[in-house]
Amino acid sequence: MIKANGMAIAPAVTRNPQAKPSSVPARIYFLWVMAYRLKSVSDNAQV
Repeated sequence: MIKANGMAIAPAVTRNPQAKPSSVPARIYFLWVMAYRLKSVSDNAQV
């Protein structure tokens, strides 16, 4: 579910007209890393 939210947020960031082109990939990468960390933590908690 966290992964789905991350995928939904990424397109919204790319459509942000105020974001500089060079900062868009950095934001997407940051959101992806945070989502991946949250997913790994939740998976470890379930185990």
